Amino acid sequence: MLPEGHLARRIESLRFIDVGTLVASSATCAERCACQPRLDLTQEPKSDGRGIALPVTVGVLIIGSLLWDDRHGRTDWRQRRLNVNARQPVWAPIRYGRFSDCRGTYTMVFSRLCYRQRRLGIAQVVPCVRPIRSPHELIEEADYLAKAEGLNKWTWGAIGILTNPRANVPQGTLNGWKTYFADHARGCEVCSAHAKSESPLLSDNGILRIHWPTPVSRDTEVKLDLLLATATTPTLDRFGGAKRYARPDEIGRTYAQTAEPEYFIRNVRNGIRSNQDGGIWMAMVREHPKWIDKYADVGELLSK
Repeated sequence: MLPEGHLARRIESLRFIDVGTLVASSATCAERCACQPRLDLTQEPKSDGRGIALPVTVGVLIIGSLLWDDRHGRTDWRQRRLNVNARQPVWAPIRYGRFSDCRGTYTMVFSRLCYRQRRLGIAQVVPCVRPIRSPHELIEEADYLAKAEGLNKWTWGAIGILTNPRANVPQGTLNGWKTYFADHARGCEVCSAHAKSESPLLSDNGILRIHWPTPVSRDTEVKLDLLLATATTPTLDRFGGAKRYARPDEIGRTYAQTAEPEYFIRNVRNGIRSNQDGGIWMAMVREHPKWIDKYADVGELLSK
């Protein structure tokens, strides 16, 4: 450890731009949106005018290691099923909120509380290589995603969908998804696991209760019809009786107890950010001052 005075000056020299300050000007966009996904199920399926169903474009909303890890065949999944080169950074209600036993620290979750607190993070929308034309093809993409997540049984996590309010997704596709979700989500913890001050993330039909994402670059939009995403159960009971999310300093200290803070470091390097990043990083480097130099690129990214 460095002397306390020297370490304090070194950390003070680090300057971070809180993601939340970047979001503040765009938060009004989220406030204008209804909290429930806007699905017009009375519309006719997309058609070319001859009664032939048009393809529905699909992507995956990624908030963590799916983008960079190689476990569970993820490298092959990304190469075969996704167009990673066309990914888009977007504002999303995400935070470090699930304690992972295998990593020994916190991983990212969706949290509707981020809207109320105006603390959005940055996720990545990655288009799927193939559009879908049937419920079966949507379910096939979901199965591949679940396999990449290591979700053999939907207990700690579940796959949900989000539809573009400007898109006209066929009713049959949504009905097929509803049946698929009901079959897989029995006993799943995600539908009922949330902080007392927020509402459930997933509906009974497997629809994510978040807004259609807004790109970080304001002059673009997410031009897909439907997104798949993995919702995971947050850890809310590590701090006595109060069920709450961990604070940045608490999260940072758990990372400091690991040999290498891989999950946090690789998230930042791959453009996945939370509003908590600055506080987490400062708690980490207080315990491990050498990480300031070892991960200098991360400190630089956090300061932009």
